[in-house]
Amino acid sequence: MIIKLKAQFLIGICILFLISVPVVISEAYAISIVNKTYELSDTSTKGTQTASYYDILITIKNQGVSYTDDITVELVDEFDIPTTKNYTFQPSEIKTFQFKEYPVVGTGQKNITIRYYPSNESRINQGNSGSTFLIMGEIQQQSSTPFLPTVIFICLILFFAYYRKKHPE
Repeated sequence: MIIKLKAQFLIGICILFLISVPVVISEAYAISIVNKTYELSDTSTKGTQTASYYDILITIKNQGVSYTDDITVELVDEFDIPTTKNYTFQPSEIKTFQFKEYPVVGTGQKNITIRYYPSNESRINQGNSGSTFLIMGEIQQQSSTPFLPTVIFICLILFFAYYRKKHPE
């Protein structure tokens, strides 16, 4: 009986080890965006349409201890048109992807989606894929004073406290 239980225990441990090994191997790297910057490089106008061209730099790091799958870095504009670059990272490598003269229609503030994922999309998991936004162009300035509502609220509280003190009920 004891020998039978030991054998079942050993078989169970072996099966658990064999099932968990592929998971450990597939998650031996973790990709993340370290920095994202842009710079306006040119603008052009044809008729009533204005196009802006940006130089975009996306810095990504492999925080893991193994080589990555082929990773796709993708910029997607407001019209869902993707621009991609692929790369395979070494362990702990930092790579800057440069998108030169990335075209954007019009002027003003533009939102660009940055995505990264394995080129073999069946291997996507939380550690090797993700997305973020890059807001480019002219940022609209707020016309109000940021602390003005707080100052007004405090003044109202002080006024009511003073009023209640002078005019008790």
